[in-house]
Amino acid sequence: MTNEQTIIHPFESRGFGKAPFKCVAVTKNVYSACPGHSQPGGTCDYCGTGIMYEFHIQSSDGRKFKVGSDCVEKTDKDLSRQVKTVRRNYRTPDQIQADQAEKDAKRAEWNREQDARQERLEQEMRQAEIANKDLIRVFGILAEGSRSQFISDMYGQLMTTPFQKFSPRQKDIICDIYAKHITGEKTHKGRKSNEYIDAYNEAWKAARSLDPSYQ
Repeated sequence: MTNEQTIIHPFESRGFGKAPFKCVAVTKNVYSACPGHSQPGGTCDYCGTGIMYEFHIQSSDGRKFKVGSDCVEKTDKDLSRQVKTVRRNYRTPDQIQADQAEKDAKRAEWNREQDARQERLEQEMRQAEIANKDLIRVFGILAEGSRSQFISDMYGQLMTTPFQKFSPRQKDIICDIYAKHITGEKTHKGRKSNEYIDAYNEAWKAARSLDPSYQ
């Protein structure tokens, strides 16, 4: 007959609570006796050795204590893996402050970019309203009496978008609609006179010249 022995965790045998244990935090404790010289400022609760990095351990029944990494390595391999992960992720107060400062700087830069973008959009809208005023007036008139979705869409875009940002095809169509309205195309049925053609061309060019790249 074999007598089975219950294996008690070393931390549990020292009265640190019930296993299993988990690492909940790490702190750096440094003692500076004089400028330029520092030494561990903490003490391992398990062995009494001075430690610089204090790994805070919690038992399954809520007991908390602090130990060094060597004692964890010697007593609990699973807990040792947790400690190594916590140590890798450890940040000093100065590092945390620097991280926060970097985040704040990036957030401030993003806000400045968004403000600048919004200002550019508003400026473009103001410029579009001024530069496109004749086109806006004509398309506004046409949109009121037309069921054309294109006319309505162009009217809305002309209110907010500089003319040069339209596609070449859109520009040609807009200029054609504008010139026909200005010259009274509906009143010139059939063959167009030279006078009408000249007036149409002038109106078309006037609208097209809103694009600075137009030659």
